[in-house]
Formats: sequence, structure tokens, C-alpha cells
Amino acid sequence: MESKYSFEMIEHIKEAPMKCFIAGIEHSSPHWHNEFEVLFLLKGSLEVTSENKKHTMKTGDIILFNSNSIHSINCLEQDNYALVLQINPAIYQSDYGKTTYFRFHLNSSEIEQAQVKDYTQLQSILAQIGMEVFMKNDGFQYYIKSLLYQLVGYLFRHTRYEPAHKAESEKSNHDLNQLSMIIDYINANHQLKMTLDHAAHSLNMSISSLCRFFRDKMGISFAEYLHSVRISHAKELLTETKQTVLHISEECGFMSLASFYRSFRKATGTTPTDYREMGEAASKRSQIQIQGYSIVNPIMGYELLSSYMAKSQSKGN
Repeated sequence: MESKYSFEMIEHIKEAPMKCFIAGIEHSSPHWHNEFEVLFLLKGSLEVTSENKKHTMKTGDIILFNSNSIHSINCLEQDNYALVLQINPAIYQSDYGKTTYFRFHLNSSEIEQAQVKDYTQLQSILAQIGMEVFMKNDGFQYYIKSLLYQLVGYLFRHTRYEPAHKAESEKSNHDLNQLSMIIDYINANHQLKMTLDHAAHSLNMSISSLCRFFRDKMGISFAEYLHSVRISHAKELLTETKQTVLHISEECGFMSLASFYRSFRKATGTTPTDYREMGEAASKRSQIQIQGYSIVNPIMGYELLSSYMAKSQSKGN
């Protein structure tokens, strides 16, 4: 199994220092990347965990995950679509310095903490970026650059932000490197009977420091994360292979078939067999999976994006 639950390398589009796509999201395990990420929920509802806090997003909500900030996502409605922008901080580092990182506070679902009272302008900017990326009309590459700078300007003008100090960044990088080692160990050994004692010994940590560090950084326990990796691997094998359910349960580290069924139903609300059937149907609409995001044909999001552009135009009249 590939290591899918730690640092993510992001390939940018050639027109601008970012990646942009529309996705349906079932479950994205805790991960981080150098880019800061703006998630605009076009339809449905999601439970988002960022910096150890859970948030419920509804249609129209926008949240920003800062550079190297650990985040994870679970769907609350299967039928959901989100516009995702992952932006290289180099876009502002050209003005502030290559080692400068800013932490932006943007989460429209937190009404009481929201700095912005009306997100119509931001929704419109994001929708326009999405349309330009997907439609590729004449001059689209210049519109993308212009709109991306509008977005960054909006963040500096309308949201609360602060620079991350060098010492803080260095400690964060050290912690993330250590976290990567732990996650790589789990990914490589999740199919085995794993104990905290053996894991701590292999990682040259005490049991208490391992448990405390992991929960502090991930917001969940070592055991909970191990379980989520096993379930995620099982989902992958159910939809991408013809292996029997029994074989999959053994390969993913479950002690028995009954234990696998019980754990899988608790995590997904359905049985492994039913999930396999649903997965085959869902794969027909999905082009590719990236970090739990099922990238879908952009045409599915055109109407949703257009509606947010129309709202902005009608408000301006």
C-alpha cells in the first residue's frame, strides 16, 4: 500500500502556481502539504477537522487550510461537490521573502468568529477561477493569474492573518518530519498485529510520548488512526480488486471476518459487500482519486459555479 496519509506533493497547473479541481469527497485522511488550500463547498455537507478542531460545512461555505496544516475531511452527505484550490505560498513570498509564511483565518462555518460578514465576493472570485480553469476560453491563462491575485489580495484585506515566525516554522517542520516517520511506519505495518509497545520501540519513542505527540498533532489517537488506515486500505481493495472479502480483511490487519464487518459497518454505515457494489457505480463518475478527493468531470460543477457568479452580478446591480 502506498503512503497516502502524510505529506502530499501537489502538481500545479502550468498557468499559475496552484492546482484547481472539482471533487466529490467521501473521506480524506489527515494529511498536509506546502500549499495553502481553499475549499469551497458547492453542494452537500462535510465534517472538516483542521488544527484539532471539527467544523461542519454546508453548501456555500468556504474554509482555508494553511500551509503545512494537518487537515482531514469526512462527508456528511454522499452527494457533495467542492471546488478545491491548492495555492503555492510563493505567490506572496515574491513580495515578503521566500521563507515567509502567513496564517490566514478563513472559515465561514464559524459565524461567531467570522471576520467577513458577506462571502458573496469571495464566492464569486473562486467560481470565476474554477470556470476559467475548466472552460479554457481565449485568454483564460491571464484571467486565472488576475483572479488568483484578487483572491490573495482578498485574503490580506478581508481576513485576519499573521506571519509564522522562523522558530515556529522550524519546530513545525521538525514535528511534521517526525509525524511522517510515524505515519510511514503505520502505513508499512498496518496489516500486522501492531501494539503500541512495539511501535514505540521501533520509532525510538516511549509509549507515553508517542501517544501524546500523535494525538497533539493529529487530533486522534494512534489506535484510531491505525484503524482508519486499515479501513481506507480495505475500501481501496474492495473497489479496485476482485479479492474476496475474507482475503481483504486479513490483508488489512483485521483479526477476523466478523471483526472486519463490524468495524467496516461502524465506519461507513454499510457492509464491505455493499460498499464494493456502490464503489463500482461511483467510479463511473470519478476520473481519479487524490488524497480521498474523487475528482469529477468539471461539467458537473459548471451550473453550480455559474450560480455563484450570477449571485455576485445581481448583487452588484
